[in-house]
Amino acid sequence: MRLFNLLKTALTKLGLIDDFVVERGTSGIWTWKKWYSGDVECWGIQSNSISFTVPSGISNMGYSSITVTLPQDLFITVKQVIPTQKDVSGTQYTLYGTPYAITTTSFKNNVMRLFNTNAMTAVFSYKVIGTWK
Repeated sequence: MRLFNLLKTALTKLGLIDDFVVERGTSGIWTWKKWYSGDVECWGIQSNSISFTVPSGISNMGYSSITVTLPQDLFITVKQVIPTQKDVSGTQYTLYGTPYAITTTSFKNNVMRLFNTNAMTAVFSYKVIGTWK
């Protein structure tokens, strides 16, 4: 291991390696990597039980907001949140808008469902990019 650390230091100083993973792990739904440069990325899949609010005067659409909790003490800043809906076959729901209320511990997504406003389970995957140092 000492030889590896010496080579890594030398190659970094020579500019032959500009970034590398210094730590990786899992926390709940999340898998993450910390990079030497200070960047951090994590990704995960979350299943959400969602109840929809139906706007007044509209009977065939419902909306809801879901909160997603990030791994504790992983981020100093969050630069980008990329949500993707999974398992959408025949369910007629969608993410709408962009994630909001983004902090280093959580963010929110809006979900809309057409033609059926009954409660349901929806599955989303997320990639979050930020800094750890």
